[in-house]
Amino acid sequence: SQVLGGTPAEVRSRYREASPIDRLPTGQRLALVHGVDDDIVPVRQSEGFAAAAEAVGDDVALATVPDAGHFQVIDIRHPAYAEVLAQIESTGSRSDQLKTKLDEALLAFSKTLQPSSTQA
Repeated sequence: SQVLGGTPAEVRSRYREASPIDRLPTGQRLALVHGVDDDIVPVRQSEGFAAAAEAVGDDVALATVPDAGHFQVIDIRHPAYAEVLAQIESTGSRSDQLKTKLDEALLAFSKTLQPSSTQA
């Protein structure tokens, strides 16, 4: 509820707008990468999304990564990140630009998760 500014009952339209499944079909190739050991979002959620995308005609690939949880697939230092790069590569055009931008964004994000050396 912190991300969307309230609970689904309080801000129903925000949840609907943020829902990827409500945005199908996208008309784009979709590449999903999900850690098998994710204890925050179950793999079946990505499986359901992939099935729904395929049902409406979207081209979708779902890669499940063993020995990876929720955050390992976005940690550029973790071996699971290689699958993210492979999926980007499989999309074809502009994959090098996408990989560079994603690496930069994830590196900046990971720095926000590390405790500051000035904090006690």
